[in-house]
Amino acid sequence: MNESSIRFNLLKHHLGFITSFIKLKPKDWQIQLLELGNLHFDVYTGQLSVKEIKSQILLCLLNIGVQSPQQYFDFLGDELNYKTIAISDGSYWVLRWGIDSKEFIHIHIARFGPHTLRVKSTALKTAIALAINHPEINTTDINSINDIRAILGISPINSHGIESINELLKLISGKFKQ
Repeated sequence: MNESSIRFNLLKHHLGFITSFIKLKPKDWQIQLLELGNLHFDVYTGQLSVKEIKSQILLCLLNIGVQSPQQYFDFLGDELNYKTIAISDGSYWVLRWGIDSKEFIHIHIARFGPHTLRVKSTALKTAIALAINHPEINTTDINSINDIRAILGISPINSHGIESINELLKLISGKFKQ
């Protein structure tokens, strides 16, 4: 087992990666955003890097004697079960069985724990798209939001959703700390 054994959807679950993604502005950014789906998910907002998180999770598993895919499966109980572990910054991580035989350890930040922000997928996609297309802004208006949402194929919002998108925009642009 090593870090390549871990499946971690960074664009859904790691704020540091999201901010890097915005700065890099990959050619296929719209496709990657659309692949996020349309549900709620949790974003890790702490200071640990992806490498540090993966290393600490692997160490936790090794410390309890999990060293192979079969031992990991046995630890979980079956492919539908999950376990939650804590790492050095106090954050909790959910471990599940991965659908890929190479990335058999599927992780994501636990809901309601330290360094966790629960977001709507459509709000995060909107904020990321705004940050990519308008890196100079830190708040926006309903028309700009709905223009971006139209590009992404997301239904428009009314004024009730603008505050959460602006807060996300500031957070992912690094303009304020949670």
